[in-house]
Amino acid sequence: QDLTPQCADLRATTRKLLADWGAFLDFHLYRQALAHFLGGEGRVLQRMPLYRGDISLGTQAFYVHAPGVAFQVTAVTDHVAATETHLRRLLALTKLQAIQWINLNQAEIRLVTLDQRAMWGEDKGMGTRE
Repeated sequence: QDLTPQCADLRATTRKLLADWGAFLDFHLYRQALAHFLGGEGRVLQRMPLYRGDISLGTQAFYVHAPGVAFQVTAVTDHVAATETHLRRLLALTKLQAIQWINLNQAEIRLVTLDQRAMWGEDKGMGTRE
């Protein structure tokens, strides 16, 4: 789901990388390339505060490609649902609107938008999938 114009850029850049490189390289390479093409790691990689209610838990590094939206690249082949649950729980501790999760599971490529609004009932879905 394109929450911002930069989200469309993320999707388009991901497609170009996959068309050029295929889907079987180390997932870190895709994350580095996306960070590069979406503004550079110095701009995209940001430490964000984590909160449980009013209690500060510390900070976590996120690849933030749009205001309030981060992306995460994984290569999970087993326990995909558990990874999605983990990312949703992490998102709930942030002030981010969404995490766009790209999972490179060999031949199955998924881009899932995990949206805070969906998690808290403001939207009917539990995130959107492409």
